[in-house]
Amino acid sequence: MLNQITKILQNNVIDSFLVLDNKLSIIEKSENLNASKFEEFKSMFWIEDSHKLSNFLDKLKKSGNSIADFEINFDTKGYKKYKISGFYQSSKYYLFWGEDSKEYYNLKELVAKQAFTINSLNKLNSNIIVKLSRDFNIVEILNSQNTIFENELPRYINNSLFDFVHPLDLENLKIYLTNHLDPNYTIELRLKFDLNDAYWIKIKQMQINKESDFICLAVEDINSVKNKLIELESEKNQAIHLANHLEESRENERKEMAREIHDEIGHALTSLKLEMNILLKKKFLREDTLHNKLNDMMKHIDETIRMLQRISAQLRPSILDHFGLIAAVEWQAKEFQRQTSIRCKYTLPDEDVEIPESLTIAIFRIFQEILTNITRHSQATRVDVNLLVENNTLELRVADNGIGIKKEYLTSPNSLGLIGMSERAKLINGNLNINSVLNVGTTITLVVKF
Repeated sequence: MLNQITKILQNNVIDSFLVLDNKLSIIEKSENLNASKFEEFKSMFWIEDSHKLSNFLDKLKKSGNSIADFEINFDTKGYKKYKISGFYQSSKYYLFWGEDSKEYYNLKELVAKQAFTINSLNKLNSNIIVKLSRDFNIVEILNSQNTIFENELPRYINNSLFDFVHPLDLENLKIYLTNHLDPNYTIELRLKFDLNDAYWIKIKQMQINKESDFICLAVEDINSVKNKLIELESEKNQAIHLANHLEESRENERKEMAREIHDEIGHALTSLKLEMNILLKKKFLREDTLHNKLNDMMKHIDETIRMLQRISAQLRPSILDHFGLIAAVEWQAKEFQRQTSIRCKYTLPDEDVEIPESLTIAIFRIFQEILTNITRHSQATRVDVNLLVENNTLELRVADNGIGIKKEYLTSPNSLGLIGMSERAKLINGNLNINSVLNVGTTITLVVKF
């Protein structure tokens, strides 16, 4: 605090100044008095001014400011008349003088206001205070302890604030500092540390007064909150994107089911109807011909039943309801090998385990999605499936020897298959881990506690 006021006094063309404590000991003085030789403040004043000096100091302490003429000897050249201006603040006397005493006396108001504002800013423990010159160079940073500035103060001092602001926020900051002097108006921006790192802060401009040669900014650290909001917004957009994808997938599945029912089952039933009409029209048929016709119709009926079973299994395999998760995983692995010709080796528990139905369905759907991704993208020739259940913990591991997944695809918002599996896992408090090595293969592990 003392140094701040001293700087203000030194920077406002005052010839000389003294700062005294309550015991009238000199604790600070202007540079031009450094060579002066004196031990006691009162000893500098002409003895006949001692009573006047006491009244002057009492008035300073009571009213806060005063001005008076004194005969003073600051060196060995003898006494000289000075018009002393002074004010009292924070248990200290501030005395200053110069050729134009009126100008310097009025300066007291500027010093008091600036000193008070700086003192107030220092009490804002929740904020960092950045003091800027009029050309926006950083002059001082207050309350920097335990902040991003603490260990790098020399890097900032005497450099332009604009040098440390992220390029995307630079223009907004310049507009703000130029046009918005309202202390209630704030702006959020990023400080840059390197090419890949940025730190979010919120600033509020706190101009000391219009005549001041510097500007103060109250800086609030909002990095963790801002990053959390950005993360939540990203997750929200990802969820919307995933929901749209799932709805589109459902619509495509409905179209596929409608096509199969119309083209295959509809065609089969129409064919059976035509054959029955032919039989009804031909009243006299040899017994062996009739027998052959009926056998063909039975074959068509069996094929239609198998088509219905296949479509039904795609929607939800009945084996999952009747025989449980272990049997359903084994059936799906066999179906996968049959349909894709990719060798599928599986290791499963000998007996089924009792798992809540909601978990069973989610685990099975994740397994189906893993196999679907392998079919579409992996170019694998072998898949190993391991399912282990122990101590109320289920671990499903599926590994392939395909081309792997690029790192950018693992975190891409467009990798909706991977996102869908992760979201299903979260819904059942499970953990899905994807480990992939290019041209070696991918291993996906799902761990669920129940």
